[in-house]
Amino acid sequence: FIGFGTVHAAMEGIAEETQRILELGLRGIKMHPDTQAFAIDDPRLFPVYEIIQGRIPVILHMGDHRYDYSQPARLRKVLEQFPRLQAIAAHFGGYQMHRLAAELLHDKNCFFDVSSSLMFMESGVAEEYIRHYGAERFLFGTDFPMWDSVDELKRFMAVRLCEEEREKILFKNAENLLNLK
Repeated sequence: FIGFGTVHAAMEGIAEETQRILELGLRGIKMHPDTQAFAIDDPRLFPVYEIIQGRIPVILHMGDHRYDYSQPARLRKVLEQFPRLQAIAAHFGGYQMHRLAAELLHDKNCFFDVSSSLMFMESGVAEEYIRHYGAERFLFGTDFPMWDSVDELKRFMAVRLCEEEREKILFKNAENLLNLK
């Protein structure tokens, strides 16, 4: 397991906590805007993005249609303002709005985690995204699976990919992104 830290937009000393995450050697920051009730592009998070850009990634829960906090358009604004920020957009970048995420995030410094999404996608859509944007932009298992991890892996293994694409998504991309070599 690879440890990530977390911050909250309303916390005091957010820049200091971000520095502490780096000093502890944690490999990234995880935020869940919908459950933490803050927007991805909340200016209170800008010190976090500034400190970590080019150093460690941030993984974000993305695209629950019930809330406005995790909309793909918000992440696009952040990535435009912090172009060296390495974002991992969970759930294909948009849990319930993956098509919008693909449209808005395709040209940004953004990875997509495939967790907790495949069961809701039409057949062939995951393969279409992976082939179109390149397997090097996808990760498996960087976000908490809401369902049984064995079932999640089975769903992923059922996506029609070649062995090289599968290896990139299952471990090589994370190895590179998190400097695990």
